Amino acid sequence: MFNDVPNGLGKLYFDNGDYLEGTFDNGRCNGKGRYIKKDGSYYDGDIRNNMSDGHGKFVGLKGYQYEGQWKNNMPNGTG
Repeated sequence: MFNDVPNGLGKLYFDNGDYLEGTFDNGRCNGKGRYIKKDGSYYDGDIRNNMSDGHGKFVGLKGYQYEGQWKNNMPNGTG
């Protein structure tokens, strides 16, 4: 944390109980990371500007999974 802005390896907690873990630069997570939802489902993969963007895998409740390309937090392209 530098000037109350996340920097370096860490976790960013959201008011809804979700959190994002990865490497932060000026408050934004970029690179490999994980977004874990309060219900236990998660995304693991490329993060850009705190969003799923690039290649990654989402594992939902009851075994639902999607692995492939993501853009702006949404599945996009091949998966």
